[in-house]
Amino acid sequence: MAWDPDESTLTLEDMPNGTLTDYLESHADVPLEQRQKWVTEAVECIRLLHSSAIIHCDVGPHNFLLDDRLRLKIIDFSGSSLDASRTDISPGTRYAAPTLDRSLQWTPTVKNDLFSLGSTVYYIMMGRAPFEEFQSEDVQNMYRNHVFPDLTGIPHAHLIPRCWSRDIESVGGLAAFLDIRTEERGHDISC
Repeated sequence: MAWDPDESTLTLEDMPNGTLTDYLESHADVPLEQRQKWVTEAVECIRLLHSSAIIHCDVGPHNFLLDDRLRLKIIDFSGSSLDASRTDISPGTRYAAPTLDRSLQWTPTVKNDLFSLGSTVYYIMMGRAPFEEFQSEDVQNMYRNHVFPDLTGIPHAHLIPRCWSRDIESVGGLAAFLDIRTEERGHDISC
């Protein structure tokens, strides 16, 4: 990343593999090991944001880019909340907690991002959004009634419902649950 003050331009790193959504749609044969790596990286990215008092407010596979080594980079902070500020951006229906106040301005919480992260993990492991076969309003009604996709046989099936049920208070709790040790990864975190 580089800033050119003379031209007032910011040059960002090239992300030749596009969004996680696009990549998974065009590469159905992504190995389980790579998908699990993406889950770890997504958790690490959200943990990094939350440790800086940033709530993303639109966590989803469409907001992760893949670099030339297939590492995740989170993008699109236009509606993010800084230090509990209100926002008018909210995640898509399949990534939004059923308790989300979709009024013009709402105050996001860590748990809103965690719910979205659970749906993102589902997408990473399954290659499709939760309840993709249903209309958006039906999905929110199912979520409100605590009806979620069947997770039988899905890797990280133990993690996803904790995000959806809002049982975990922080991304640190997810990281601990996944046994992610940042100190072991050192400088490899590159969100």
